Amino acid sequence: MTARKLPYRHLSVRVPWHDTGWEGSVCADPQANGSCLRLGRIAEGRDDALEARLAGKPWAELADAGNTLPPCSAERAGFMSPHPRRVTKEHPYASWNDVYRKFGKATFELPAYSADCVPFRWMLRDEAAQIAEMYQLPYEAALEEAVDAEAGLRSPSWVQHDVNQRMLLNSFFSAIENERSLFFVYAKESPVSVDPRRILIGVGRVLDVGQVAPYPQDSGGFGSVLWERVVRHSIRPAAMDGFLLPYHSLLALGEESGIDPQDYAVFVPDEATAEFSYASEHVSHDTALSLLLDLERTVA
Repeated sequence: MTARKLPYRHLSVRVPWHDTGWEGSVCADPQANGSCLRLGRIAEGRDDALEARLAGKPWAELADAGNTLPPCSAERAGFMSPHPRRVTKEHPYASWNDVYRKFGKATFELPAYSADCVPFRWMLRDEAAQIAEMYQLPYEAALEEAVDAEAGLRSPSWVQHDVNQRMLLNSFFSAIENERSLFFVYAKESPVSVDPRRILIGVGRVLDVGQVAPYPQDSGGFGSVLWERVVRHSIRPAAMDGFLLPYHSLLALGEESGIDPQDYAVFVPDEATAEFSYASEHVSHDTALSLLLDLERTVA
């Protein structure tokens, strides 16, 4: 099933708040970071006692010592890491559905300064059907019904057949053009402000987008692919081709001098919330321009 090349757009990428800068480490003071708990997978999986013991440790050291990385590692909390790492994923249904046990673990390489992006909205069945109608994509509902019957799934929320998964993911990322699309990083919550809007963390350019990776399987039938697509970006500490807003410095200054860091925060406007939801989404040119102007006013 062939994906369709969609019009050029920009990319939003959600990350959890990190207290030192998303460089691929455990927070310096994990128990003081309540903002990251806004994300369900972190709230469910964070081990406060363990993270307090490992505070500040680089993930590379944890992996070398055989430790499990904190759950924020699966939420792009290391998107500014200068070190590559290998990621291993198990199909989320393999632990409880006999049919899905045919899928083995899949691995992919996450280079330095990159994020494993997932456009979750596009993988929701109800949304996928509407997206397919909007863009005239060859989505096959019958394939999903066949998977449901084979695996005994009742009212599943997510697209399951690899043919549909590949088509939707390839179509989504076809709109993201190397060296041209902007890479907007945001968080749902931060200690900078109690404002409920998404807060912009930084912006750069997309350098390249990785290819789809399938789960290996030991028998025939339907397949499944990883939803993560590796996106390398141009943001670097030297801020030559993209930058992070200096929120950590502003928080420190606020404690010392009484300035309000919120005065320097850049928020996603309410009318653009849908473009900064579901972990990764397309960002329109109008929204991108509006945010760039807000950034200019803030950092000038």
